[in-house]
Amino acid sequence: MSKATFVILLYVALLNVAFGVAIQAAFKDDQSLKTNIISKSTSHKTVEPDFLTVRVPMRDCVELAVDYFLASPSGRYPTIVEITPYGRGIDRPNFRNEASYWIKNGYAFVIADARGTGDSDGEFVFFSNEGEDGYDLIEWIALQPWSNGRAGMRGASYSGENQWYTARERPPHLSCITPSATPARPMHEVPYDNGAFALSWSLNWIGSNLNIMKPRAVEPHSNPMTWLNHRPLRTLDVYAIGRELPLYRTFLDHPTYDDFWRKIGFIPNDFSKINIPTLAFTGWFDSTLTGTMEHYQNIRQFSSLKDDHFLIVGPYSHSTAPDGGYNFLTNEPVPNVGDIPVPENGLLPARNMTLQF
Repeated sequence: MSKATFVILLYVALLNVAFGVAIQAAFKDDQSLKTNIISKSTSHKTVEPDFLTVRVPMRDCVELAVDYFLASPSGRYPTIVEITPYGRGIDRPNFRNEASYWIKNGYAFVIADARGTGDSDGEFVFFSNEGEDGYDLIEWIALQPWSNGRAGMRGASYSGENQWYTARERPPHLSCITPSATPARPMHEVPYDNGAFALSWSLNWIGSNLNIMKPRAVEPHSNPMTWLNHRPLRTLDVYAIGRELPLYRTFLDHPTYDDFWRKIGFIPNDFSKINIPTLAFTGWFDSTLTGTMEHYQNIRQFSSLKDDHFLIVGPYSHSTAPDGGYNFLTNEPVPNVGDIPVPENGLLPARNMTLQF
């Protein structure tokens, strides 16, 4: 197995980037909002990071809900950024753990609800606004008094793929990305699998994982085996979920690789624009294995920084790959993938490796 294909141990310095053009004057730091304290993390017991909730305007004046965590308001920090459609709420242990870990190690931590989800304004349109919103958030961070002007992104699945869209826009203050477990081609993975509509994925992902979307969806409640016999597919959302799901129907409206998918697809020239290091984790049992590998192969082939891109593949599922085989809620090792045991040497300290990256 060649070094260019899979790199297991890596320690790459975070690159400095030059200060870029300041973003629109509409971006400002709202210091009037109340600071809150989150509870002590069960995994990292030495830090109680303060956080401030702000609303950050994008270039079209749509505002994203953003939490940022600082060890001290008087410091200047490099920043770890995640934009998620899954809910940024501080009641979620994984984000409390992430905030505590990065604060303890000298970073600010920023997490935002993606456009149209959670407490953010606007409409959620599948992968359509992530690049510009990511650019605007990175550059807003660079203007804050607690920022040292450098930012890196983290996250997996949808929160990983939106890093590629952000990097494609080339925000001047983005230093690196760590996009794990990501799809790559909408007509070959999700929501279409090599042209066939991924029915179960579409309903489950929209109905379950995106229950913070507006209007809010609910958990699927009918027997999934009966979905296969329901026709037409367009009304299956009502049958399975109990209400219409606009995003599900949008997927069905575009059964071929039309302009809707071309807009969010990647071409070689996109990767040639990305001149920052990347690090990704995926798993042999990850449903987005092929997408994560494809992004890695393309960035290696077309980027000017051919030797600054790294991929780690292990005995992981989609949910455990980003954390090197550990449960992202508890930080405990996950001993099995299905009925297959994960060997001890299959577990990796993904957070520590990301920190060193």
